[in-house]
Amino acid sequence: MKLFLIYLYRNFFRYVTRFLAYLLAKNILWLGLPLSILSRKVKFREFWPIKKTYSSITELNSIVEDEILNQSSNLIIKRIKRRDTKDTKDRKKNIKEQLLSNKRVLFIYTENVKLSKNNISGNFTSWINTAKEAGCKTDKFIAEKVSYTPFQTHGNDAAARIKTLEVETKKLLHKISQFSPDLIFMDANYSFDEFTINRDTVNSMRSVTSAKIVGILDDMFSDDSFMVAKLWASFMDIVFFSNIGISNRNVKNIIYVKYPVDPYAFYPAKKKKDTLFFSGIGNIPRYLYIFIAKRYCQVNLIPHYIQTHNREKKFCLSKARFEKYVRESNAVLEATARSSVIRPTGGRTHTAIACKTLLIMEKSEYVHGMLAPFVHYIPYDTKKELEIAIQFSIDSKELVNKITNNSFDFYQKYYNADKIWQQIFYHSFDRKWNKKKRANKKTLN
Repeated sequence: MKLFLIYLYRNFFRYVTRFLAYLLAKNILWLGLPLSILSRKVKFREFWPIKKTYSSITELNSIVEDEILNQSSNLIIKRIKRRDTKDTKDRKKNIKEQLLSNKRVLFIYTENVKLSKNNISGNFTSWINTAKEAGCKTDKFIAEKVSYTPFQTHGNDAAARIKTLEVETKKLLHKISQFSPDLIFMDANYSFDEFTINRDTVNSMRSVTSAKIVGILDDMFSDDSFMVAKLWASFMDIVFFSNIGISNRNVKNIIYVKYPVDPYAFYPAKKKKDTLFFSGIGNIPRYLYIFIAKRYCQVNLIPHYIQTHNREKKFCLSKARFEKYVRESNAVLEATARSSVIRPTGGRTHTAIACKTLLIMEKSEYVHGMLAPFVHYIPYDTKKELEIAIQFSIDSKELVNKITNNSFDFYQKYYNADKIWQQIFYHSFDRKWNKKKRANKKTLN
């Protein structure tokens, strides 16, 4: 009975989410806004916070001016700089700084979300292009048939799926032998099984290469995703994750690495437009703010593109148009909520900063580990704050420019391609680290 009620509960909100998407797409805001408020209240168990940070554009201007003036004493910025300095000292203390020029990295991944050509492409391009930017030589192996849910290709025919894995493994081993990588960097954002790349596959890879084999989970913000990471970590050298959400919980070879931004796609545009932009996945916690932003822009005649999609290409922007909107818009909206406890960053967080586009982001404690509010972005946590933040992006041009310049310079210094790949190679090849890792694997096994 309990399982049946859970099933009904989840399906009810699945249909509500689809209906909200329809209302937003058809611009039926008079119904979509109150319904999004009600559904968030029921599912999310909270709506407005007790404490507001600012209640007028004058107050927001004052906060930004004070925070920018005092950024040298900002505790968040100091903590980030101190952490980066410590990482640099540790690298130089333990090993010589990795020279990334001509390091060979083989990427193993799937090109489209959920293995469907009808869906948007995944984000491995960011990893590949940042590796190139850092000086690495790269190659790729497309693992569409042996990752995530290969039954979409072969149905429930177990024998055919096993045969496919054998054939694809031979191709992979041939690719590894030909390319001779120093590092194998593979998508680990799924639960492996006997029909996908798994422990046996990785052991076969080790038989033809001495390269370090590491995995990446871009999103790790639930107990389930942590368990997936822990299983991969039991036989891989390192498992990285790049979205600040859930910690590695003392599993020594599960490591946070900064999220990369494709330098060939996201960079400052020569000319900005007074446009607010949002394009992304819609869910119950997000829809409230998306409807509010769209209505405010319409009432105040602010140019905008605000739309959700369900990853299908026919419902979303092309990759080129998405990149163009982020580069040329004056501001980008980010709605972080996934649940009542997890508010991780999204796909627009880093790309906006890399484009000198103002980031207007739903308040998230997780973001404080990498960016400073009012210095690098504008946070909001109420309907009123979001409306003020949007108006700030139009009216307070001088302060907007200071924020976007601050965040861009900060990004270039601490989150650029070379920094990210130095960190990846450091953790993958440090001898002292590997001793800890081997001890940890014994515990895991």
